[in-house]
Amino acid sequence: MRKGGGQHGNPEDEDRDRTLDPDTRITLHYIRSIINQGKVPVRKAGTKKLVDLDKVLEYLARGDEDEEVETGEIRRVKP
Repeated sequence: MRKGGGQHGNPEDEDRDRTLDPDTRITLHYIRSIINQGKVPVRKAGTKKLVDLDKVLEYLARGDEDEEVETGEIRRVKP
């Protein structure tokens, strides 16, 4: 009989992920979303995606360089 699996995460994995920074606000859901958006390189093995933790940490450290923040123009306010 297989234990765990499916789409539900293993609580032990989440505990292991938080050992690097126990006070982090970064969730497993966020990490999965940046992986699915292609912002972190992956290697597929069947239905699984293998991710280099160092690449994830690099991405988190540098931030999202692709994200452009629109700035508004300064315009004259009518009196």
